[in-house]
Amino acid sequence: NSWINSSMKDKEYLNDVYFLDENNGWTVGSLGVIFNTIDGGVTWNPQNSETNENLYGIYFIDENNGFAVGQSGVILRTTDQGENWLLQYQNESDNLMEVIFIDELNGYILSHEGNIWHTNSGGDSWFVMSSLSQVSSCQSYKGMFFMDINHCWVVGACGNIFCSSNGGFNWRQQSEGYYETLKSVDFVDDDN
Repeated sequence: NSWINSSMKDKEYLNDVYFLDENNGWTVGSLGVIFNTIDGGVTWNPQNSETNENLYGIYFIDENNGFAVGQSGVILRTTDQGENWLLQYQNESDNLMEVIFIDELNGYILSHEGNIWHTNSGGDSWFVMSSLSQVSSCQSYKGMFFMDINHCWVVGACGNIFCSSNGGFNWRQQSEGYYETLKSVDFVDDDN
């Protein structure tokens, strides 16, 4: 019930952390850095991402299969717990901020520019399914959360909170009067 200081050998700026369970976790950051822990964060070991692009988001579907996303539209994929990361896709026009899977087939990526990418093939292929640029003039998006395959939220600059009840195809704004940047969104149940 207390925090333990854990340090890494490299002093990199870290952007996201994901734990699959109480022991296995990964973190990503600047210049393509990826670290992995198998002891609940007591020690962290570097993994070779094969990119120098800043990485902003990471998610593992199971103990072997994971994705990392970042600057210049980088999508990295591993099928061996991060021992090998392969560049799956790169698109200079989108900076990818977050990646989430709601089951083994359906995954979503949020771009800084407001594009919502989707896969229904477990990450074998990705496509842009919608864009928040059609509903907001403030073009800086940071965080995304899916409650289930239909209900999702995106947050970003200008206090923007958007929600969708059809899996991210259509969006409506939920916030008014708050103008600070929101970087993350999460719910623990249907009401909170």
